[in-house]
Amino acid sequence: MATIDGQDIRDRGIAGELLLRHATRIRGSQAERQIGSIAGFRLCVSDNLFRGPDIVIKGAGAYTANVTDTALGTIRSVEHTIHHLDETAANLAQNLTDTRKRLADTQAQVEAPFEYAERIASLARRQQQIEDELDLNKSQAPSGLDGKPDEAPSVGDSPTPLEAESQGLS
Repeated sequence: MATIDGQDIRDRGIAGELLLRHATRIRGSQAERQIGSIAGFRLCVSDNLFRGPDIVIKGAGAYTANVTDTALGTIRSVEHTIHHLDETAANLAQNLTDTRKRLADTQAQVEAPFEYAERIASLARRQQQIEDELDLNKSQAPSGLDGKPDEAPSVGDSPTPLEAESQGLS
């Protein structure tokens, strides 16, 4: 199960007791010391200034297990940390598979033609036709705003059809 201080330990109670002894010795030192291995991970004891000693399980990353009041509680914490790593790896692998599937689905949607592209093009052409018919793109200044505000229309001038309609003359 575990190798602590160079000894192969198969009894969980003894392994927990050795971990507790190492944790007691390191308390207050703010140091970290490798004491053995478990399940292919390096097993260290580390002192934390605020929490006290921790069991640190090191592989590609570092994972912390709690030092409890009992030997069996401490070894259970170490085992839980290791077992949780297996669950985490399985969850990450599943998340990676799901993400790759969503990426493939999303790429297919991005590459698909826009279903309303023809309708938008048709409406844009119709809008351009309407603008051309209304001459909206030409600047037409009303006769009163052509820069000569002091001039009044002469008496003989007749209103344009639009002016006549707006004045109620039609």
